[in-house]
Amino acid sequence: MLLDGEVVRSCITPASAAAGRSVTTIEGIADGDRLHPVQEAFAEHGVLQCGFCAPGMVVAAAALLRGTPRPTKAQIVEALNGNLCRCGTYPALVAAVQEAANDVGEANQR
Repeated sequence: MLLDGEVVRSCITPASAAAGRSVTTIEGIADGDRLHPVQEAFAEHGVLQCGFCAPGMVVAAAALLRGTPRPTKAQIVEALNGNLCRCGTYPALVAAVQEAANDVGEANQR
């Protein structure tokens, strides 16, 4: 999740740490009915198999792209580090974030 726009691990962040702060979860990443490019790319790449890692991966990837619109593979891996994928789709996750970066870049050029 994001606390005041910064990625934190919800599993180890006490609820009291969120008091009076802006909290964004996967539900807040979309723009109304329009999915965020990360959500779209994850669906297209089939990395939402079991759903275990999806919220943390999507939020972390969206935060990365907000600050680094053209991340390297190493930057993507670092941003997703700490989120565990039970399905082992890590290569597809990285590819999805790379695709989303292209989509975000195109949207910013419009």
